[in-house]
Amino acid sequence: MANNMGDDLNSSDIEFEPVVVKGRRKRGQQSIQEIIEHADEDRISSKKAIKSLEFGRGAPRTIENAQRWMQRFNAFRQNTLRKSIGLPFIGDDVLRFFDTIIGRLKPHSRGKPVPSSEYIVSGFGHIASYGTFTYTEASGYKLTANDGARLQTWLDDAIKAGRLTKGRWKKKVWLNYIIVSRMTRAWLDHYLQFGARNWDLVIAKLLSIVLITAVGMRVGDVTRSLGYDGIQYVKYKDITLEVIEEAKLANIKARITLSYMKGMKDTLNMDGVFYFRPMEENANEDHMCVISLLLVHALRHGLVLGSTLSEVLENAVASPDSCVVWTSPDRPVLTAILANKMRCVDLKKPAHPGQVLMTLKHMGLISNILSPVRLHCLRYGNAQDVAHLPRDHTAGFVDDTVRQTLSHAPVTMIHGVTEMYTGPHTRETYNDRAAAQYTNHWGAKFSDESALDVVKARVSNDEIIEWQRLNEPHKNDHATRNAKDRARTAIRAQRHQQFIDTAAPERKSTVKKGALSEKSSNIKAATPDPSTKKSTSTRESAAPPIWPPVDLATVTEEPRSSRSLEFANIDPRLLEDEDLDSVQVDATQLEALQSQLLSLGVADGKGEADNDIDITGLQALLARPDVDDAPDQPTTTDFITHLSRINIVNCTRFADQWPKYENGVAYEESIGQYSVRGNSRDSPTPMTFQCQATAQCPHVSIQKKAIIAHEAICSPEYVAREVYRREHGESFHCAQCEAKFLTQHLLNMHVNSVHNFTPTPCPEGCDPAHIYPSKKTLNAHLRRNHSGIWPARCLYPGCTNETLFKSSSYSNHLTNAHDLKTRADRARFFPPTLKRTWQPTACHLDGCTNSHEFGTDKGLIMHLIGKHELDRDAARQASEHGWISQMSNQRSKGHLTRKYRPKQWEADEDASAEDDETGEAVTRRVKRRTA
Repeated sequence: MANNMGDDLNSSDIEFEPVVVKGRRKRGQQSIQEIIEHADEDRISSKKAIKSLEFGRGAPRTIENAQRWMQRFNAFRQNTLRKSIGLPFIGDDVLRFFDTIIGRLKPHSRGKPVPSSEYIVSGFGHIASYGTFTYTEASGYKLTANDGARLQTWLDDAIKAGRLTKGRWKKKVWLNYIIVSRMTRAWLDHYLQFGARNWDLVIAKLLSIVLITAVGMRVGDVTRSLGYDGIQYVKYKDITLEVIEEAKLANIKARITLSYMKGMKDTLNMDGVFYFRPMEENANEDHMCVISLLLVHALRHGLVLGSTLSEVLENAVASPDSCVVWTSPDRPVLTAILANKMRCVDLKKPAHPGQVLMTLKHMGLISNILSPVRLHCLRYGNAQDVAHLPRDHTAGFVDDTVRQTLSHAPVTMIHGVTEMYTGPHTRETYNDRAAAQYTNHWGAKFSDESALDVVKARVSNDEIIEWQRLNEPHKNDHATRNAKDRARTAIRAQRHQQFIDTAAPERKSTVKKGALSEKSSNIKAATPDPSTKKSTSTRESAAPPIWPPVDLATVTEEPRSSRSLEFANIDPRLLEDEDLDSVQVDATQLEALQSQLLSLGVADGKGEADNDIDITGLQALLARPDVDDAPDQPTTTDFITHLSRINIVNCTRFADQWPKYENGVAYEESIGQYSVRGNSRDSPTPMTFQCQATAQCPHVSIQKKAIIAHEAICSPEYVAREVYRREHGESFHCAQCEAKFLTQHLLNMHVNSVHNFTPTPCPEGCDPAHIYPSKKTLNAHLRRNHSGIWPARCLYPGCTNETLFKSSSYSNHLTNAHDLKTRADRARFFPPTLKRTWQPTACHLDGCTNSHEFGTDKGLIMHLIGKHELDRDAARQASEHGWISQMSNQRSKGHLTRKYRPKQWEADEDASAEDDETGEAVTRRVKRRTA
């Protein structure tokens, strides 16, 4: 019966009670009501969203790469395979595409012949994702395991045939902390020795490398990555500097938050947090202290509340949270560099990753490292340093103990959930790296030779032509400036690679811990008072005002061109005791060094401590100091103070404007065009160069080109004469003015040029009201305006510029438009000049029996005076028949000199017209030319 009832039972006939709704109210009624109300507009917007979907997801560069592969593949399908892109593709289409494209791709890495297999595999992944996104299985799209196996076989064959490379093309280089420390030290040494156009740039670039080294992350985690245009970079509000209790630098605790790390730039609250403390306990490491450099950069640009370090710390203690107060918290920490004549930083724009890369490469060049450096090498070095640190399980790291306490499964910890519970670790890893100083014996090496001298040497036209013949034979733009610049860049890259491959490593030394524990990285010398307008700046060979770059005794004996001095830019920890002891310094050199530092404004320093410079303290600059003998070593506070104030400018245009500024011209109208000032910076002052050609030569100048010209003629005789003049004064006085001269000859030149000349207007009919006070200014006017040569059109073959040029503007035109960099190259295209030439001639006076032809006019003049008893003026006039005028297509010596120092000549001529009555202009010109 039961079975029969089951057979006859129809469940659909059974009535059930209504289902009881769970909960007291219907869920989602608000959103449901809104869906109903907006049904019409949502129908259109949702369809539009689906129709506008475009292939590609992830970071902007990832999307760009995926679309690049998609466009290449579709072009191949349409043009080579003659197939429609509306139909799905098969595995053989992909293999045929890759077999074709590897012969068309040009690798970005210099010297790499063919693409890598990893790049092709990446492209296969993008194409497969494109197929899955575009086509459905119902339409016939499907890549099978067979297609993957065939791809692997094809890759293996291509690698064996040399059509693809396998593995990493560039060798790994581990830039450990100690390597980066040496590179950054060499960076500061270089600019302190050879000067900087703008110290803001030097410090900003140094900060970029140290900050990325400190956090150990990718450059795109700190700066704004390529493809982004928002605020995906580290800002000052992401950096917290908390001062614990007293307003001392050592009491700062720093925290840096990275909110836009790779893969999490659009993910909330997935930040990387890093902790630091000042490096006061780490001797000789101020240049690697990220807190110090942050404060220096902020002080120089007014980005922190306070104009001195003490003010910043006091304001921090007074703030509610005891943190340093940033005045512009939303501005980027690493800033872009403006490509203007001042070459200053753009505080509102974040740095480009390429800018940081070029800084690192430049550091490698300056430090003579024998490895190619890349930004990811910093991350490699961070990983290696941390791997060799002693284990510390009390600093917030996740382990099995934490996992088991939370009852998490092992896979949960692997996926990062346990770490999310614990939060970031609090270990000050960067400071631990600095203290450990891990050294990889097989790591990067340095050379005693100078990479800068090799790489930056002038590239000749012959080298450019040869490179273009070998590398760009089919291009027809070889004569353009861009083509030549491209060739120079490639040639210098080849030089650098050759230097890395062939330069001899420096002598190996055993690093001894504690060999140099004293702080010798700073000089306790005050920079000039910023309230004063005039101040003395450092000279090229003198001890720099902040950092002791090299053995100064060696520097003063070596010529300027030799930048790679023994033990130069070498971290003292890498030198053996015998190397340190070999640095010999006598008392005379120390006294000279002390006088140089005093000339930098030590005597006018702001604080009593800044004036505390003695021989004992200076020993730290030249050799390893004895802690007991030199207890008062400079501190990190001194480093911040001096580096935030230094404002010595090494710029030719700045030096040209400096005399105007000293004579009262407004800052904005003179040196303000080529310098910056304000905030914690000192007033800008020019760098002073000293002659290095002859020992003890006292000649100095703010113009480097003037020093180079002087060194070409400097001699021991000049040095002796100059020393005598400085000790005894100028003994030849002009009776008609206050001018003084070293020799009678210079005095005679002055009298003939200034006082024996009647001021007169231009004889060619120019403005009669303009009176020329000296013969020199009149001749200069005649040469510029009435020689019949200028203005002139360009004589370069093929030049279509019809402008009538003056001499100086024509030279600039040849340089910029035709890439003629040297005077010799430009001289060939200057218009012919009327040049007076002495032709050997005999005496023409009646009754003279001397038939000798005098080779110079002086010989004939002496003959006329001695033999015929003529006075000097009559003899000079009688010798005029020996001079002939002829056209010359070469620039005269006057032209060369004028072009070499055009601004000085023009300034001299203008000064002569104004102050000729005092004779100062002639004295100034005569001194410089004889010097």
